[in-house]
Amino acid sequence: MPATVIVNARWINEARQTAGGLRLENGRIATWVNDRMGWNGEQLAGMPKGPRLESDR
Repeated sequence: MPATVIVNARWINEARQTAGGLRLENGRIATWVNDRMGWNGEQLAGMPKGPRLESDR
């Protein structure tokens, strides 16, 4: 797997965490995050790192 894919996945994951943390303050948008991520909000907020490439597709 190209290194760029891993780097991009990590960057995307960090961006998602930041955006997710903001969205979690609004329950309706948190539901949107849950649907997009397939994780619940607590797991999303609790994962600082850990790219999940299958979720990025």
